[in-house]
Amino acid sequence: MRLLKKWVMDSPASKHICRDQEMFDTLKTDGEFGHFNLGNGGKMKVEGIGSVRMKLHDGDIRTFSNVRFVPSVVVNMISMGEMTSQGYKYAGSKWGCKVYKGIHLALQGQKNKDNLCYLDGQALKRSHDSKVKKKVKFSNVEEVLGDTSFGGGVCSLSN
Repeated sequence: MRLLKKWVMDSPASKHICRDQEMFDTLKTDGEFGHFNLGNGGKMKVEGIGSVRMKLHDGDIRTFSNVRFVPSVVVNMISMGEMTSQGYKYAGSKWGCKVYKGIHLALQGQKNKDNLCYLDGQALKRSHDSKVKKKVKFSNVEEVLGDTSFGGGVCSLSN
């Protein structure tokens, strides 16, 4: 089975789902996140929830929140049900599908020969060289730390 990095615009999906941890801009993995029930009676474990930034057909970058991290899923999915619950409307044709917020075209996708609509866009991988920021609290003092590694091996904070 070939695993895809593309995103299917899926009307039956109840939530946005991503299989690739590197696509997440933010990701919470500590906790219990439940599972998805499949049409064949099977279940897939959700291993986290986070946000994914996408560069879309028009060059705009949008963030999708509450994306479920499910490494065992075959394709990444954008839930049309979740989009409509956020006030978006979608329309399909024999060539593809479009998602609107009011009169503004927000997303679009092209259908393939199997009638699946793939998003015109791609996830932006989190920059590995970006500085980690952590909030730390010492008694009543709260400080935001930028680059948390100190020279000389004195101290280091990590995620």
